[in-house]
Amino acid sequence: MGGLIAAGGSKGGSLQKAYIIAIEPPNTRVEFPFNPKDLQLNRVINWQAADQQGVDAPRREYTRGEPREFSVNITVDEYERGGDVRKFVRQVEQLCEVHPANKGADQKPRPPYVRFGWGAMLLFVTVITKLNVHFTLFHPDGRPARASIDITFAEVFDPMKDQNPTSSGAGGLHTHTVLPGETLDQIAYAELGEARLWRQLAEDNNLDDPLAIVPGLQLTVGLRR
Repeated sequence: MGGLIAAGGSKGGSLQKAYIIAIEPPNTRVEFPFNPKDLQLNRVINWQAADQQGVDAPRREYTRGEPREFSVNITVDEYERGGDVRKFVRQVEQLCEVHPANKGADQKPRPPYVRFGWGAMLLFVTVITKLNVHFTLFHPDGRPARASIDITFAEVFDPMKDQNPTSSGAGGLHTHTVLPGETLDQIAYAELGEARLWRQLAEDNNLDDPLAIVPGLQLTVGLRR
């Protein structure tokens, strides 16, 4: 199986907003407080033992890699405000439902590709493979006031990069298509390994206002390595 992102308040500090973005229709963004104690991403790489007789450790032959997976746990509480958590749950459910504008390789409609982000961290393109909702507190009239939500994500190819003819240019030079909700420091972290290199991206792409980047904008990455 894949890795886990375990969520639970760490000591000290305030909760930071995390978000799940649908990068294609319905193009929604769901935000929630998130402060994990640890973040762990695992993946499986399959090596098959060769058919060698009379040896203790047969050589292994690479067969295939598996996509990275992770899970998040979200606690939503509307009790003090008298609210109903089903509104939030419904937003998440829509990220798991088929949208007619999204087509798979077989041209059949499918749910959207999504990305999970938190602070300067914006993870790879994924799909939601599992959603569990546990209502844990109710108002006197029966409306659910608190819920614990477990979401499992699995990596897919990046459709933006796959459609980009310059994504594998010589010397590591390629382009990055800005996705909904991305900021320049997040892109710098994902592409260059350090969020502080956002100024480099801005200068390389002649951006007068780094805060004004919009979805669909093509940024050149790798001019200076």
